[in-house]
Amino acid sequence: MQHELNELRKQVRTLQRMLFGLLGLATLAGLLAATTLQSQPKGIQATQLEIVDPQGNVMVVLGTMKDGESHHGYIKTLNDQGKSLIRLEGNARMGMIQTQNNRGRALARITADPTGTWGSIKTLHASGPTMVTLSGSVNGDGIFRVNNAKGGNLVELGADFAGDGFIVTENGKGAVLVALSSTENGEGVVVTKNEKGARLVRIAVSDDGSGEIKVHDKKGDVISTSP
Repeated sequence: MQHELNELRKQVRTLQRMLFGLLGLATLAGLLAATTLQSQPKGIQATQLEIVDPQGNVMVVLGTMKDGESHHGYIKTLNDQGKSLIRLEGNARMGMIQTQNNRGRALARITADPTGTWGSIKTLHASGPTMVTLSGSVNGDGIFRVNNAKGGNLVELGADFAGDGFIVTENGKGAVLVALSSTENGEGVVVTKNEKGARLVRIAVSDDGSGEIKVHDKKGDVISTSP
């Protein structure tokens, strides 16, 4: 009988040690879980993040740049030579998306004007000058502009101050050669000029409402009118 009591006491002490051990493990697990929940980040935070290919070449970069007194973020994709192909960035004034060739030269750009009034799309020559621009004007009207390889204007389509459409061709040096627009009365007019800006021919509506062609000399003076 005594032997059985001793065995029972031994089993009770063993069960007590097991219970205390389980309680200790449960307490430790709870503390670890609480610590993990408190320290678990809500996102990945870094000043720059790089995505690489299997060979270790950087293919995508997410980072920040200093712009005066502030910073702005950017994302760019690269080729295996490390040249940027696509770039997305923004600053305190506007955002921009830019595509580049395999040498890192900008070829196309989508952006906004500094005032934040309108957006623009530009295609660029590999040497830098803008070739084609689709944007807005100070009046809030659309403008389509074509430039030569040096950046000089060749053709411009848009709206004049009266809100009527116009087409202008230029010589790439700032001089207007042909202009199709409207008069103050809202009537159509075509004007041709020389490279110095002097008017040579004007086709418009006369005062009596009929068609009229005026020819000017190189100084801009009228030398003939028809009919």
